[in-house]
Amino acid sequence: MAGQNSGKTAQQDVSQCPSHDHRNLSTSINVSASAYLLAMVSRPPENWRVWMAQVARDVEAGILEPDCDGATEMYPESLLRATDSALEAFEAEVRGLLEPTDDEVLGAVARVVLALNAVDGDASHGGAGYCTEEREQLCEYIDLTLGEHGVDVAPLAGRRGIDRAEITDAWRDW
Repeated sequence: MAGQNSGKTAQQDVSQCPSHDHRNLSTSINVSASAYLLAMVSRPPENWRVWMAQVARDVEAGILEPDCDGATEMYPESLLRATDSALEAFEAEVRGLLEPTDDEVLGAVARVVLALNAVDGDASHGGAGYCTEEREQLCEYIDLTLGEHGVDVAPLAGRRGIDRAEITDAWRDW
């Protein structure tokens, strides 16, 4: 486990701090399959809060080096709140769609992606924003939310000549 003494110096072991890939609950926290599924449908900011809390606990316990404590600054509360707000609006819009057309669904996707673009570009978050892992979690969350509300994303994407993983690409800056 990172941080344990393996005979290497801190300079030799560059994996002392959790990487972006470790923000996913499935790799950073040992959870049961049902808890993992529940985490997968959680909003990404909740996953990020859990990850930061785990890093802080691991630093406090001496599992991670003290300089890893800065990892908790990757997600300022303003970024988390703004992301939650954009996702809440998306959820409410999708809940209100009854037998939606492809254009209505993609309109909702466009609006959430544009809102997340604004969050990502907002300088008030101290330079924090979305990187690869966050992008993947946000896109997966959009897909899962649509699916939970009866939208079959793969056929919808197919009718547009794209892969389901590309449904946010037309609008996404992050």
